[in-house]
Amino acid sequence: MKSGVAKVLHRALDRQLLQHVLLSLKPLALDPVTVVTGHDAENVEAAYAGRGCRFVRQEPQLGTGHAVQVARQEVGEFADRPLLVISGDTPLLRHETIAALIEAHVSSDCAATLLTCRIAEPGAYGRIKRNASGGILKIIEARDASEEEKEIAEVNVGVYVFSVRELFSVLDLLGRANAQGEIYLTDVIGLLATAGRNVQSMAASDASETLGVNTLQDLAEATNRLLARKLDALMLEGVIVEDPDTTWVGSEAILETDAILRPFTIIEGRTLVRARARIGPFARLADAEIGEDAEILDHCLIRESFVQTGECVGPFVHLQHGRYVGMTANVGKPGRAERRREREASGVENNAQRSDHKERERR
Repeated sequence: MKSGVAKVLHRALDRQLLQHVLLSLKPLALDPVTVVTGHDAENVEAAYAGRGCRFVRQEPQLGTGHAVQVARQEVGEFADRPLLVISGDTPLLRHETIAALIEAHVSSDCAATLLTCRIAEPGAYGRIKRNASGGILKIIEARDASEEEKEIAEVNVGVYVFSVRELFSVLDLLGRANAQGEIYLTDVIGLLATAGRNVQSMAASDASETLGVNTLQDLAEATNRLLARKLDALMLEGVIVEDPDTTWVGSEAILETDAILRPFTIIEGRTLVRARARIGPFARLADAEIGEDAEILDHCLIRESFVQTGECVGPFVHLQHGRYVGMTANVGKPGRAERRREREASGVENNAQRSDHKERERR
């Protein structure tokens, strides 16, 4: 990542990578959840303290297989349950996919079930090597693959469900005779298959879910995909997004039906935009609440503030830290009440002008 920040603490859209993973597990009610920490462990553990996780330190960091080895004691307490092993840098995985993988494992009563996908350019992903009848033989890491093996399009995603007893039967057989000198968890699959154990796989229905984040370019791609999901979900619920390519909406923002987001709008934090409100263009809302039929005009920043139903704010207005815009407000341009008074005054003036004109004509 070329960064002083631990990878799993980097943000995709507006949540840390590890937060995305833990949230994808939450609907499944998995318990316990153990996080194996290594690089920058103190900061990672501090960031997720009090969130219902157990922590195990991996020192030194000798690979994914070693990460499971150091968590053996935590895992061993629950040997009668299936064990899900998932990477902390997969922010796009949906809970439905993980649930389906667990169900496939339980229903087939096998030693291990792994998530795979097919991609046109497998790159650094481990390849799935199968026998003539389609059974899994092993996973070959990209750095250890031959040129022929690198042509295999089916890849390992790094998400597994294991029988704990079957996993423990081969865990100590893992070695470091590979290009990276690490203890690979992927070697467990080959060991189990060689021992005649039942190893199954499930293909991800959407390959984009399996994107792991290893570079800042990967992080940007994950952010773009998460943003597209959010905007699609809003539009399916009746929110009008005039230009999705220039609109940014955070994970926790709530927008109601017929709200309108104009181009270059940014919605952050726990912002609530009520029905038929119009936002932008070039507006930014952060932890704000915008009432029904309200309008936030060009180049406004509304942070931790409330704009009441029907009011109009802007252009070029900053409201921050608890400001309240109500019925009689005049912020940037006339509010609703003042606009009504202006229209009424204008009507009286126009009537007076017409009367004067008629009087002059009569004379």
